Amino acid sequence: MENLKTQIRKFALDFFVDKGIETVSSYDIALQSKIRFSVLEEYYPSKMDLVTDIYIKAEADMFQFVYGDLIELKDFKTLMRKLFHQSAIWALDNPKQYLFMEYVQSQPYIWNKETGIYPTVNQPILNRIKEAIEAGIVKDLPTDFIVHLMMKMLNSCVTYIVSLRTVIPEEYEALIEPMFECCWDALKNE
Repeated sequence: MENLKTQIRKFALDFFVDKGIETVSSYDIALQSKIRFSVLEEYYPSKMDLVTDIYIKAEADMFQFVYGDLIELKDFKTLMRKLFHQSAIWALDNPKQYLFMEYVQSQPYIWNKETGIYPTVNQPILNRIKEAIEAGIVKDLPTDFIVHLMMKMLNSCVTYIVSLRTVIPEEYEALIEPMFECCWDALKNE
């Protein structure tokens, strides 16, 4: 059962990234993947159920790679730097999952309270952002805004690196760092 669900998610992820979430129906996924529609519907009664499951799995994969023991870092800027760097590296190494997550996060009608998809950040990270605001380390902005700003700066960083086409993984860090500094300059409280 889980193996079939994994196959459905993988095929649907590729299909969604290639064709767009809105343009692909559950029936299209069943037809193209050669899975009976009734079987697909058994596992995923709606397209949103499938989108949500793909998103949650991609997010879990990203969190596992990115977070590790990051939260233990005492210096907030160092924490944000590692978070930014690790997120960018994960995105560059997992382009389909990243594109899918970025697309879902950019569509307010997809990520809302009814569907349960919302760009989540581990609660400890949100707590650290709140502490940094209270300590005057970063500007007094809503934590959601800070998260979204960092996500958009991260997206710009990844888009830029991908656009270079000849960059190898060993060169990622040198390109990511100045972009992190730009993001930090926008957030730090002076």
